[in-house]
Amino acid sequence: MKSLAIIQDLTALGGCSLAAAIPITAAMGIRPLPIASAVLTCQTGLPGSAMTDLTPMLPQYPAAFAAAGVVPDGILTGFAASSEQLDAFSGLVNALRNPRTLLAVDPVMGDDGRAFPFADSGFIAGMRTLALEADLILPNLTELCLLCQEQQLCGEQCPPEPAAIAAIARKFCHQMSRPEPLVAVTGIPLDNGLIGSMLVSPDDYWLETNPGNGIRYNGTGDIFAAVLCSGLLNGTGPPAALKKAVSFTAAAVAATPADADPRLGVAFEAALYQLSVDS
Repeated sequence: MKSLAIIQDLTALGGCSLAAAIPITAAMGIRPLPIASAVLTCQTGLPGSAMTDLTPMLPQYPAAFAAAGVVPDGILTGFAASSEQLDAFSGLVNALRNPRTLLAVDPVMGDDGRAFPFADSGFIAGMRTLALEADLILPNLTELCLLCQEQQLCGEQCPPEPAAIAAIARKFCHQMSRPEPLVAVTGIPLDNGLIGSMLVSPDDYWLETNPGNGIRYNGTGDIFAAVLCSGLLNGTGPPAALKKAVSFTAAAVAATPADADPRLGVAFEAALYQLSVDS
């Protein structure tokens, strides 16, 4: 059985991060190896959010993995709350991976055309360094612009042309150090109310769409990332892995009651059966 080390926070309320990645990864026949970077009462968009930072514990994991003879087949990194934590992520990745380890980086830095308050120029530079070492990165459109310093796609041009987005992502692919790099761009606004997700290689790109419903659910990016990364680890080709990640995320949204609080995430648990390796 292949394994995926998941470096993310553990949040009780929000349907995101490790709380989503662990069951999704397991449902796809991948053993999750959770590495909690922080513990939160709830995601930060909800009232009463409190956090215990576990950055000091992160350097202890490589020794434990080595003592057990475990080298993860994949590593997925998510939200880093500070430059110090991002540095710890980088050190942990370098200690855990070998040349065959698939590294997926979700460069959480911004949305809606703006960087988050914690993502200053130093943080963005550090995230770019980590992303360049990855096999797969999973930015939204804003984060792609921040990584590539292509602010025009985050400005007044809306909806942006998929071909233009693919061209920017392909430039970043060519700078990545791994032999078969991939850039997955999520949350692309398209005509007719469609939302696009794109997977870009140095030579090609694939686009999947689904209808938007105007609701911004928490955690859907984490769900998409877990499905896509697990699919690639299972040997699924990039186009099929993208299709499965998009279709499962859409199914999770469809399973969510219309009156649900979107800050609590989507009902992905109701759709987990779709991820069975035998389905």
